[in-house]
Amino acid sequence: MVRRPLGWWAAAALIIFLVVVAAPLTRAAPAPAGATLSLGSSGTLTAGLTVVVANGSALRYAMDGYFGPLVAELPGTNSSRAALLATINAMESDPLFAGLFGDHDGRVDSTVDVPRFERLVLNEAKLIPVSDFSGLLNLTLDGKGPLSDQLANISFSNAPGPDNSTAPIGITATLTLAFSWSGTGSSHTFEISWNLPSILGNLTVSVPNVNVSFRTPAAVTITSVQGLTATQISNDPFGWGAASASGQYTPLPGHTIVIRFGPSFPTGDVLIGGVVAAAALGGLGFLLLRRRRRKTSPSGEKTGPDSGVGPSSGSG
Repeated sequence: MVRRPLGWWAAAALIIFLVVVAAPLTRAAPAPAGATLSLGSSGTLTAGLTVVVANGSALRYAMDGYFGPLVAELPGTNSSRAALLATINAMESDPLFAGLFGDHDGRVDSTVDVPRFERLVLNEAKLIPVSDFSGLLNLTLDGKGPLSDQLANISFSNAPGPDNSTAPIGITATLTLAFSWSGTGSSHTFEISWNLPSILGNLTVSVPNVNVSFRTPAAVTITSVQGLTATQISNDPFGWGAASASGQYTPLPGHTIVIRFGPSFPTGDVLIGGVVAAAALGGLGFLLLRRRRRKTSPSGEKTGPDSGVGPSSGSG
């Protein structure tokens, strides 16, 4: 059995996760680069990352089974690239993995080549943690990185076409990361840094703005956001729901997003408590008023068996 190539996944991840080669996009092009982050009540973060490879030809060749153009774009020496290609070729020749490679027919189709390539990436991703690429994308909660991480899903859009097509390809990856979590009753700081340009070796990369959104668990309020432009913050005025922040980020070295959040003031609970208390007091007041009215006639005279006032007994 051929040993599964860790080096292949490590190299391909540079392309798959964070290669954003800027170029004018046509109307049919994939969506712009972005990151959608959602923190759960257990401390598990779901991160959806979308990037755009403006010239998708190298990826299309790889999807069709020809990895030479893709490997040529990766950092490293000629010998390291040759070794990587040899590993990929050996893997493709192994019956256990051959079904994960393209059909070498000169074009990428949506029914065979794209799903095979997606499965290939997911298979290899299980062998190496996302944290090994912390030089590309750093995520920390209260100054600590994730305890565990996993690539949960990956998809490619706009990929079908001839291998040599330079049309852009969109890549969306979903990661799950587990952080040490002290719950929603504490204040927290979440930081994101996207260090794309310093890591990509021979690739020519221009970095556009990235759309970023972050969502908290319920009963949490975002108190401040740094590092985003056109920032929008939404907090639940009642203190029950989740909070969110969004804006644009320029992924340059040293440019970090800092999001601070903490427990919401229970405005909704206070309002409900006030309404309940007011209703209780109102009900009590109504009962007391009814009792008073029962004991007093409209003219102010007492009524009842001891009042001495009652119906006439008539004349004898």
